[in-house]
Amino acid sequence: MSQRISEEVKQIEVFLEYLELMVAILPNFDYQTTKRSVEQTRQFLKAGTKLELAQRLPELKDLLERQAKSLMKDCPPKKSIEHIAHEFSLLKNKEDIINTGVAYAFLNGLMDLKKFNWYTDTPYHYRISVGPLKGGGGIEEEFLLKDAFILYKKAETNFALLETLRKEFNHQVPLDKTVNNNITDIKYEVANYSRLSILTFYSFIECFINSIGFDFLYRNEQNLSANETLILKGLKKNGGYMNLKHRIEGLQTIIRPDKQLVLNVTDDQQRNEPFVSFFDQFEALRNASVHYSPIKHSIWLSPQEWIQKSRSFCDVALQVGLEIWKACYPGSDGPLYMGKLDKTKQLQLANRRLAAASELHKTITKENEPKNL
Repeated sequence: MSQRISEEVKQIEVFLEYLELMVAILPNFDYQTTKRSVEQTRQFLKAGTKLELAQRLPELKDLLERQAKSLMKDCPPKKSIEHIAHEFSLLKNKEDIINTGVAYAFLNGLMDLKKFNWYTDTPYHYRISVGPLKGGGGIEEEFLLKDAFILYKKAETNFALLETLRKEFNHQVPLDKTVNNNITDIKYEVANYSRLSILTFYSFIECFINSIGFDFLYRNEQNLSANETLILKGLKKNGGYMNLKHRIEGLQTIIRPDKQLVLNVTDDQQRNEPFVSFFDQFEALRNASVHYSPIKHSIWLSPQEWIQKSRSFCDVALQVGLEIWKACYPGSDGPLYMGKLDKTKQLQLANRRLAAASELHKTITKENEPKNL
């Protein structure tokens, strides 16, 4: 293969990598069709004869170069196209990007993403869906919060059923054994979903705090001291993990523009609501639920007690998350990428998710219905 052909092949391979990346993220392109075309072209570059390559490469290079320049208008590159293609090739070989997406930081470091209208506070480790799944994205604290609301809604649904049953069978003494056993099972379901919602709301807060720290770390890594880096990672100098209270305070002193501590949660005398309830009541309940012992907070509670705790902690967790965010970012009224932790919005999302299975079941049933002749 001549040097000219070899150089043209390399240039075309760069354009193909760039094209594959861009159609994987831009909305108005058929990813599967383009991906097949890209693979066919790669196969031609490998299997084509010297004569075939010599005849087709100039035209092919010109076509791909024009396509690349057009795509650059949508997302102006921050790096050379060769660098972008190289980084994308490495990423594809290292990660299953179709299933896990691509980190916001990866794309943001390579090109201007204004076209996508991502929230200004989108975390650097947020995963953007690509390929057949493009158009969405996700991050751990987001799906933990969604999970918590699903569990909360299921607790409420079972409690509502329990209240209906109480009214229905209130005057029937003694109850039929089967009915009584079924009602007992519903009581357990109220406790089950309430307890799990509390655990998941707590996990959301832990995850959200970690996300705030790592996002700031990824954005400012070059300007941070070794100690600040440890704090943002939630680590002590001895390599151990900081507890949640110290983590909340540490983030403020690094992320806030004035470096002030405005939320004091380690001092019992200065700790205010909702952090009093979070740490003094619900953290104890969460710890007992995770690793119970007779000397810890009781988890043998009535359905009425469990549902009340689930309701209360739902509000407490959202308020705690919002207060921590505002303490770190005083100019913001809440994380945009999390819908500002709005309860109404989260309940709507939970209702939609809970309805999905029912809607799909209806679709399957309708598809399987016998067709009238």
